[in-house]
Amino acid sequence: MKNFELNTIASREIYKALISGKIINEYEYMNGELSSSAKFNELTNNIDQYRNLYSLLGFEIKSLSGEAFFITRLDKQEEFTEAAANIQTVLLMISRGLTTRGISPQILFDVAGGVRERDVDSIGEDEDIAKILQACGISLPLTKSVNSLLVDRGIFYKVGIDRYMLSSSGKVLFNRLFEREDEK
Repeated sequence: MKNFELNTIASREIYKALISGKIINEYEYMNGELSSSAKFNELTNNIDQYRNLYSLLGFEIKSLSGEAFFITRLDKQEEFTEAAANIQTVLLMISRGLTTRGISPQILFDVAGGVRERDVDSIGEDEDIAKILQACGISLPLTKSVNSLLVDRGIFYKVGIDRYMLSSSGKVLFNRLFEREDEK
C-alpha cells in the first residue's frame, strides 16, 4: 500500500494541522465566506487509511460529531488536558459575559455577526470573570487567549477584521458544554 494510497500534498497539510493541535473542520472561513474544507473532505474520503497511518505514528484520529477531526496520543489516557479545560473555560466565560450584557450567545453562530474583539476584551475585564480566568492561568486581554486557544486551534474563526464566530468544531463543543449544563 504505497503512501497508504493518499494524496501526498493533502496528507502533508493534514499532518501539519493535526500535529500542531489544530482541529480540521468541515468548513473553512476564507475570503469572507464559509466553504467546504479540502482537508476535511480528504480525511472523510480516506478515513480508514488515515486512522491506520496515524495509529502507526502513535495517534488516534477522533471525530467531533462528524463535523471535525482532531488527534490524541495513544500513550496518553487522559481525555481532558489543561488546554481542553481552558478552552471550555473561555467558551463558558464568553457565553456568560455575552448573556450578562443582554447579548444572546447565538451571535457566535452567525457568520454575518459574530462577537467583536472589544466585547471579548470587555468580558475579560469583568471582575468575576477576570478572577476565574486568572485562577485558570488564562491570559488577558481575553482576545490574546481567544486567539491562541480558539482561533489557532480552529475552534473560532476570525471573521472580518475584528469579530469571532464558532467553527464547526466550536459549535459542537459549545453545544456539548451547554447540554451538560442544561442536564444539571
